[in-house]
Amino acid sequence: PMQGASYGSALWLQEGRVAVGAPGFATRAGTVALYEWTEDRWQARGRLSAFATDRGDQFGASLAYHDDRLLVGAPGSGGRNGTGAVFAFSLSDNMSTGMAARATRALPAPALQTRSQFGGALASAGTALIVGAPGLDNRAGAGFIHDGTDWTGPLVNETFGYDSMAGDMIECSEGQA
Repeated sequence: PMQGASYGSALWLQEGRVAVGAPGFATRAGTVALYEWTEDRWQARGRLSAFATDRGDQFGASLAYHDDRLLVGAPGSGGRNGTGAVFAFSLSDNMSTGMAARATRALPAPALQTRSQFGGALASAGTALIVGAPGLDNRAGAGFIHDGTDWTGPLVNETFGYDSMAGDMIECSEGQA
């Protein structure tokens, strides 16, 4: 095993298929290992990578299955000033061949500020997909919901009882903010 690969950071299991994220692989470019259950054991079926992974992309940091596709988050995608990305893979072809495959497409992301870490978390239920962007708004973070047609978000950190403070003026008195 490669030191620092963070193998197992994200996991997905469905009907005898497993995907294991390793966002630290190859100087944090990242990869996803695929396995399939054969009669008596798990058999390696290859690795996934994005169109072009670069150092720091963290491809494989999150995984979800949505709309017949395996989705893979790469919150560091785009380099130092990037916003992150989510890539979609068709598994019906990839798992049977055992070959490493390329992404079928990247999900169109909403307009985001740099270092948003879009794709840092993924979850799916029915036709809805939610994508975490923990770096958004000076790391206050947000979640973006896709309803199958368009983005309907964001969900922001107001669930914790406070509005986002990035760039807001705050008042200090008696040594407390």
